[in-house]
Amino acid sequence: MVKPDLIVFDVDGTLLDDGAEVPETSAALMRLAKRVPCLLSTGRAPHSLLRWASHWGLPGPHGTCNGAILASTDGRTEVLATLANDVRDGIIDELMARSLPILVFLSDGSIRTPVADPRVNIVAQFDEPIPEVGGIDRLPAVKVITVANRETETGLRDLYDDHTIFQRTHEWFVEWNPLESSKGLALAQQIERLGIDPSHVMAVGDSENDASMLRLANHGVAIQHAAIEAKEAADEILTTPIHEWMDQIG
Repeated sequence: MVKPDLIVFDVDGTLLDDGAEVPETSAALMRLAKRVPCLLSTGRAPHSLLRWASHWGLPGPHGTCNGAILASTDGRTEVLATLANDVRDGIIDELMARSLPILVFLSDGSIRTPVADPRVNIVAQFDEPIPEVGGIDRLPAVKVITVANRETETGLRDLYDDHTIFQRTHEWFVEWNPLESSKGLALAQQIERLGIDPSHVMAVGDSENDASMLRLANHGVAIQHAAIEAKEAADEILTTPIHEWMDQIG
């Protein structure tokens, strides 16, 4: 396998299993990072992502909040895109009308919800803090999330589709991101900041929100059990566990 100059990995579903560490994958990633620069790209907020970045010894810059924020383990963050306030409020109003749980990620990495709702506590499974109630308009929002499976997401994809990128990030979560925000756009910024030749970049993911970076990378890789959107965007679909694949690189 040709050794790339940079590999960008999705986190949940690719490196982690429902928020939990996979020891073989972590060990292989840390071995790989000694041979090839590795970055992360995730829907997570910066603080929960940086916990894993530090654990794996990956300084960054890493894409967080689906490309809306770049964050590094040295504490540097850069907000790349936010939702317009009227768009944020319109999405929230529709979700409240449907009695769906609402999570709003703000530009400082905090997570808010408009009303107390125990269903939003599901994010704690992914190292995120329990969302605070209120204060949604104190800072710009970088994304809005709700909990909806593929059956209950009906009609949501058309909501503010001219102003946002709507995508499924997990079997439980769908979200609205700024038009200027995606993992692909974050990857373009990561490449520029590191001065990497785009033709020598590889990206690895498993979900719909990974498709943009799989397409942008010179070589996109979908893991074995990836969603159809990721597989369609990839140049390669793994037939072996990801830790075995990582040990073959370089």
